[in-house]
Amino acid sequence: DNLLISQNQFSASGGFSSVADSWSNLEQLREYDVPYNVRVCMDLDIRAGTWYTVTLEYQEGGPPIPHLSDPDMETKGNPRVLAFDIECSKAPLKFPNPDIDEIYMISYMVSDGN
Repeated sequence: DNLLISQNQFSASGGFSSVADSWSNLEQLREYDVPYNVRVCMDLDIRAGTWYTVTLEYQEGGPPIPHLSDPDMETKGNPRVLAFDIECSKAPLKFPNPDIDEIYMISYMVSDGN
């Protein structure tokens, strides 16, 4: 974790005056292993599987600023799925070798989201 501590954190003796004082000077706590786009979605309360209407506000001399509508929590997206599986013969505890192993089954599934 990355910590951002204000400048008035140390006592005259060169260290924190107490644990309570050190926590009161803590301004931000950031997780180093959370990707930026995930952190932005967490901070802006943007949730996956929710529909938003995005409008752009254009300003002179700068990039457009996106604005999100209130999330539509009732209407859910219908994901489409395509899955497949190829079964073949192989030696125990080995990966299949296309030169000697035979395919004996190909399975697939398609879902339209309903």
